[in-house]
Amino acid sequence: IDDDEKFRTILTGMNETFRHKIVTTHEIEEYISSTAGLDFSKVFDQYLRTTQIPVLEYRISKGKFFFRWSNCIEGFGMPVKLEYSGESHWVQPDAKWQQLKGQYAAGKVRLDRNFYASFRQTDKE
Repeated sequence: IDDDEKFRTILTGMNETFRHKIVTTHEIEEYISSTAGLDFSKVFDQYLRTTQIPVLEYRISKGKFFFRWSNCIEGFGMPVKLEYSGESHWVQPDAKWQQLKGQYAAGKVRLDRNFYASFRQTDKE
């Protein structure tokens, strides 16, 4: 969501909306997605219905940085923050290789520690 205020509103809103009610997982997921204004269905499928930890793979070829998701359900495309060159950058990976837009200055790249995913360099194309 990348918005602490909105996230707190969703949590308190769930408490108000569903207090003392028996609800289904689907009702909670639908509430979160609609209130956030984002479709979290694939994120819920990945993290609630599988034991697979998604892997953000990356490779560097000819000075260019490429990334993709692996070990995940079909259609998973959760955005994440990468940290490099002293800055954080949002990227929108999916199962296909994508090239980082803009300039990539060689150096250490890290996945922001707030994301529950593995991060590994690969030579696969």
